[in-house]
Amino acid sequence: MMSPDKQQELASDAMPGWQRWRQYVTEPARQSSDPVRPLAQDKRFSDPAWSAWPWHQRWQGFLPYVDPDNWQARVPQADGSWWPAWEGRLTRHAGSNVAPPAPLANAAPAPGNYVLQV
Repeated sequence: MMSPDKQQELASDAMPGWQRWRQYVTEPARQSSDPVRPLAQDKRFSDPAWSAWPWHQRWQGFLPYVDPDNWQARVPQADGSWWPAWEGRLTRHAGSNVAPPAPLANAAPAPGNYVLQV
């Protein structure tokens, strides 16, 4: 996981790109090129259908707003899954386990009576 400072740094660097994308989407007739170019190995939007409006603006929104080469150089590569780190974070920040609330006295068993109503 990245530190909050690194996240803030990357978010600050992404802001100008986000602003270019927002201008690109709101003023498409004035634009002559894409505000963000994907990496050569990024094939998610290689289908020609993504070139037509409004999908073209959509795929631009999925690309990172920092230059992709710069982004990859600045974010460390982590091997394995991120789930153990996430579980550790949840465990550190979670409260103690508590018993679930008692069921409602007038509640029907799942899925409830409303599914039988006509």
